[in-house]
Amino acid sequence: MPMAKAAYNERKKRTVEKNKVRMVGVKTQMKRVIVEFAKVGVLSIACINVGIHPDKNKKWMDKYPKYDALIKDMKDRFIDGIEGVGYKRAMAGSDSMIQFMLKSHRRETYGDKSQVDLGSQQGSPVTLVFQEGMLNEDEKRLIGGEDIGDSEVVEIQSGEETPKL
Repeated sequence: MPMAKAAYNERKKRTVEKNKVRMVGVKTQMKRVIVEFAKVGVLSIACINVGIHPDKNKKWMDKYPKYDALIKDMKDRFIDGIEGVGYKRAMAGSDSMIQFMLKSHRRETYGDKSQVDLGSQQGSPVTLVFQEGMLNEDEKRLIGGEDIGDSEVVEIQSGEETPKL
């Protein structure tokens, strides 16, 4: 029995050492991804540049919260740099590429503000708001529920060809 226990302990020791080496390798790979991400600003490209599959990196982010936090911090720093460049260029003129990059990275700040709620119940009323001067007189009367008589309004049934006026 003592011999079996000694063999077990030796195997356990080798497994622990092997896992330590593997973990050092993972940490080194993670550092390489972070450094490359800081340079290129696109995580999937950073992974590919250092020879890591993006799916493997995603697993690391799920498994190691500190690594995930570092990646998110690097992304924020990269975007802060874009904002800095955008501010300098805005003072000198305009640059649409910076605008698109900011919209894609910080949508809540720089993105379009329109929202559509598709989860509302059917049959709920829809309120249209028109800016002053958008509607002509016939359109205003139509929206108000008035009959506009023999105007050029033509009702088209589904599947009919649009009449030429």
